[in-house]
Amino acid sequence: MHLIIDGKADNVGIMIDEVLLKEWLGKTVKLAGMTPFGEPYIKGFPWPGSKDWTALTGFQPLMESGLSIHCWPERRYVFIDLFSCNEFDWVNIVGHIVRSFRMDKPTVIVLDRGIDTETGDIIPARLKADEAMLIPTWLQEFEKEAGYEEAREG
Repeated sequence: MHLIIDGKADNVGIMIDEVLLKEWLGKTVKLAGMTPFGEPYIKGFPWPGSKDWTALTGFQPLMESGLSIHCWPERRYVFIDLFSCNEFDWVNIVGHIVRSFRMDKPTVIVLDRGIDTETGDIIPARLKADEAMLIPTWLQEFEKEAGYEEAREG
């Protein structure tokens, strides 16, 4: 299974702080029920047209595969990938990401892909279309819980 989530994020602090980003990687892995394989890797880099090295990329190798994040604080944008040989509760993970980064209307793509751990069969990438259709409904619930609707209306 492969979760891809991109979007505008208002929590710039986590995007420029290596300690916070490492903590976020650890919490996300734990929430997904996965097993870290070594320490997370965080690297700063300058965004295009800047000499500031505060934009961060993070990667946590997993026994099941990997979690990566690319942060563009100047643009208030994040790109996140969680890939696993195992199924995981992607709705819960998206909620965690939306809340952590205070995202507004992220793009979410969920793919079935990888290797079937029971049969060993290769699973070519394909959209989980039936579940993806639920995104607008549950995203509204996460926004409501987090108070985003009131903030936009006020």
